[in-house]
Amino acid sequence: MAAKEKKTTQKIPLDISSKASTSEFNKTELAILLLYLGVDLIPKLSSVEVMGPQWLYLSIINLISTIYIFTSFQEKLNSILQKLSVNSLSKVYLSVFVLCGLSIFFAINPVESLVVYTRFIITIIAFLNFSLLLYQRPKYIEFLFQAISIIALFQCIPLLYSYVKLVDTTQTDQLILSLISNSGNKNILAASFVIKTPLIIYCVFKFYSIRRFIINITSLTLVVILIMLLNARAAYLGFFAQLIIFLVFLYLNKKESTIKETKRQLLNILLPVVIGIIFSQILLALPNSNSTYTTLDKRLATINQAGSSARLDLWSNAINLIKDNPITGCGYGNYKIESKKYQYELFDDFVYSKHAHNDFLQITAEAGVLTGLLFLSIFLIAFTYTLKTWGSTLPSEMKILSIISLMALAGYFVDATFNFPMERPVMQIFFAFALAINVIVFIDTITPKPNSSIGQNFRVIFLFASCSLTLISIYTCWQVYQSMKVQVLTHHHFGQVQPGVSYLDVNSRFPAIPNLGENSIPINDTKAWYLYRAQKYNEAISLLNQDQNASPYTMSVELLKSAAYLDQGLVDSALYYSKKGFFTKPRSIALFQLLTTSSTQLKDSSTIKTAFKEFRKYRDDPKAWKMYLKSLMLIGYNMNELLSISDSIAKVHPKENEIQHARYSIRAANAAMNRNFSGALAYLLEIKKLYPNDIENIENIGLTYFNLGDYTNAEIYLRMVSQAAVYSNGKSEFFLGVSLLQLGRKDEACPFLNQAAIRNYPQASQIFNSNNCQIKN
Repeated sequence: MAAKEKKTTQKIPLDISSKASTSEFNKTELAILLLYLGVDLIPKLSSVEVMGPQWLYLSIINLISTIYIFTSFQEKLNSILQKLSVNSLSKVYLSVFVLCGLSIFFAINPVESLVVYTRFIITIIAFLNFSLLLYQRPKYIEFLFQAISIIALFQCIPLLYSYVKLVDTTQTDQLILSLISNSGNKNILAASFVIKTPLIIYCVFKFYSIRRFIINITSLTLVVILIMLLNARAAYLGFFAQLIIFLVFLYLNKKESTIKETKRQLLNILLPVVIGIIFSQILLALPNSNSTYTTLDKRLATINQAGSSARLDLWSNAINLIKDNPITGCGYGNYKIESKKYQYELFDDFVYSKHAHNDFLQITAEAGVLTGLLFLSIFLIAFTYTLKTWGSTLPSEMKILSIISLMALAGYFVDATFNFPMERPVMQIFFAFALAINVIVFIDTITPKPNSSIGQNFRVIFLFASCSLTLISIYTCWQVYQSMKVQVLTHHHFGQVQPGVSYLDVNSRFPAIPNLGENSIPINDTKAWYLYRAQKYNEAISLLNQDQNASPYTMSVELLKSAAYLDQGLVDSALYYSKKGFFTKPRSIALFQLLTTSSTQLKDSSTIKTAFKEFRKYRDDPKAWKMYLKSLMLIGYNMNELLSISDSIAKVHPKENEIQHARYSIRAANAAMNRNFSGALAYLLEIKKLYPNDIENIENIGLTYFNLGDYTNAEIYLRMVSQAAVYSNGKSEFFLGVSLLQLGRKDEACPFLNQAAIRNYPQASQIFNSNNCQIKN
């Protein structure tokens, strides 16, 4: 502990019940504090992620708070800042902040670093503002705790109502996952309740009045029910860790309280907790028993199962990154970029984990081992502060506040061990709040050395630094929020376009910051995808060649370049990029499809077989079987062998439509090769039963009717293909035109033959001219 932190019993401590603290409440200060703590009441506001508007909101509150403190604390600000500056916890927290900032110089994507670092700026300024406001009037703390208890009560009621209303008609898993409020997902919601729980326990413990006691005990009961219902294992562990700390506190506090009073306090807390747990288990036991989310004992028993195994893989990835850059890290906020190198064999398609699911490992990977150790030491120092506060001469009221802050930090610590609270606004603001309480209580046990170097100019320096950083954070958060509003249209699985959305609706609306989407795909790649869909291939490729460091390990560039080159007939280039992408990320079915398609055109059966073997190491996907078998069929692979393979696979997966599709396609092709068009038609119609909107199959049905001389049915199916406007080769238009000629409907046939001729389909111009077709304007 720093030498400046000398314990004293001679100074008069800042007492929550002192005259200074019981003076009239300042409504402006209370409003600012309540606005901070009400961050999780802010909804999505048309954003793809609720944290977009919430971070922007907090950055604005920071600016208001900083200006207020500067203008209102003119004479006291220097002395308070001096007291805050001499404690180890503030120094360590500031050191972590500075080191994370320095790590940006080593980031592959400094733009993303700025976006994430902005959130750290918001949190540390909020911590400073909390400390300044609460140190002046610690009596606010009780008021804020009570307000949080009431807010939590009203947050729980609609969530419980939704659960009870839908529990009999909705799958339990789906129902629990839908309980997100304004948090982002159910795990974050559970963690936010856990970090608030100690504050509600304090209100119950104080027993202000019967009315407030009923409110607080109801709030605690409902919060416990929600924590248990949400089935977040990290929240369970954090909650029980808090209870253990509180029980230890009651045991240590028995010297200052009678046995009867201690028993009453214990009963006041444990009774709503036990009722909440029992009631939640009844609710969870009501629906079907096959749910992933189930009763407390069964859920805790799954800690060693798949979810935990996935976390171990992510932790291993983070450790690998730490080994790569132990001093500087990979750059703050760049874990989501650099860790993809280690995730290729973990997740399908373009799914990546943005977080290590352990903030201690992630911050170490991003900013170096020293930063990680300092971040961990924040919690150790807070624990030490609580012990020192408990052993000091401070009034019991202040000691209890220190315990409560430690309980909140313990809940946060557990969540940080298994999740990623550093990204979530509600978790960060309550972390800053709990940390500030721990610090302001402890600094009353030390006597700071007089520091003559802190003069009146320090106020100006504080204002300039705080306001400058806050303005930067407001600008960045505003840009991110604007981007998130556009990402509502694009955030779904990469490569799947929202119906009715084009590059005209999306590309021009993206701001310069950020350059990475919430789905971990670079914004430029998303823009390029929409340009590709509009067949603007050169513009798409030009975009893909820009900002290549946004996320170079995603393989989205390789996917799009391969697709664009394939559409333009540049098969060699398409094969190069699809090979590079697929053999880097072998779990991607989109890259596998591009590789097999380009290999088919080059008659490269070796690459098809090698790629399929590699794909099957990780996934046994029926779609891949379909692509594999059809590709081999198209390059003229031995038909008898294909028939044998498709039949054997169909027996293993009799209910997989994709495999049945491939089997019928091979049998239809074999029948057509033997001029058995009736047999081929029978198989194609079986495919249509499975996939009624499969345009390729509909075209094949139309062509088969054509070969059978059934031009009436050929017209029906070929017209469906032409109207779908999927193909641009003119094939369906050519055969539709010829069918109409055979039916004696020349006037209808000529426009289709003209379209086929314009698209350079063989013999289209000849037949168009030989029938003296004329196109009327």
